Amino acid sequence: MNIGSIFPSRLTIIATVICLVAVPLAVFSSYGWGLSHRDFVRVDGELKEERAQHAACQLDRAHAQTALRNQSAQIEALAAAGEVAKAEAEARVKEAQTRARAAEREVHRILAEQKREGETACDAAFRLIMETVQ
Repeated sequence: MNIGSIFPSRLTIIATVICLVAVPLAVFSSYGWGLSHRDFVRVDGELKEERAQHAACQLDRAHAQTALRNQSAQIEALAAAGEVAKAEAEARVKEAQTRARAAEREVHRILAEQKREGETACDAAFRLIMETVQ
C-alpha cells in the first residue's frame, strides 16, 4: 500500500472543493430566487387587485356622471317648467287685478248712481258729478 492510495487524488480534492462551494451557493441562490419570486407573485397579485379596483372605480365614476347629467337635465326641465308656471301665474294675477279694479269701479258707479237717504234726485246727480270730477 502506498501513501498515495490513502489520500484522494487531486481531481477528487478539486471536485470536493467545488461541491463544497457550489452546493451552498446553489441552495442560497435558490432560496433568494424563491424569495424574489414570492415577492413578485405578491406584487403581481396586488397589481391585479388594484387594476380591478380601478376598473370598478371607473365604472362607478361613469355611472355617477350619467346620473349627474340626468339629474341636471331634470333640474333644467323643472326650472323651465317653473318659469312657464310663474309667467302664467303672473298673467292670471294681472288679469284678476284688472277684473277686480273693473268690478270695484262698477260697484262705485252703481252705489254712486243710487240716491241716498234724504237726497233728492238733483242732489244725487250733483254728488255723482262731484265724485266723478275728483
